[in-house]
Amino acid sequence: IMGKDGGATTITNCYNTAAITGEHHVAGIAYCNGDDRTITNCYNTGTITATDTNAEYGVGVAYTNGGATVTNCYYLNTAASGGINGADVEGQVEAKTAAEFASADMAVLLNGDQTDAPWEYIEGNAAPTLKFFNKNKN
Repeated sequence: IMGKDGGATTITNCYNTAAITGEHHVAGIAYCNGDDRTITNCYNTGTITATDTNAEYGVGVAYTNGGATVTNCYYLNTAASGGINGADVEGQVEAKTAAEFASADMAVLLNGDQTDAPWEYIEGNAAPTLKFFNKNKN
């Protein structure tokens, strides 16, 4: 979604399903380089691979360097070794299984306390989708 940011950044209700490979600071959603960055209600199911052997690289959702705020984000447990800076933190970034991603509960989790509930469950899909993408389909 985003490489290295250069200023205040907000990422909300987004997802990545693509495999990503890089040398270091590789993440499924973003590499945040400061404390005025926010990532909320996002997920990654794409495999994240870092060629650098440092354990904090190649993370499921975010690599942060400076205290970014990450809340209510998830990644596929087989996609990376840790959700934020190489670890999972309850309420921030947590691993989920493929079965959990494919369940209706996953959309409920991603919607959190949002009144517009942008995430939806579609039976047979591997993960929730944003209603925006389906509003004009018959």
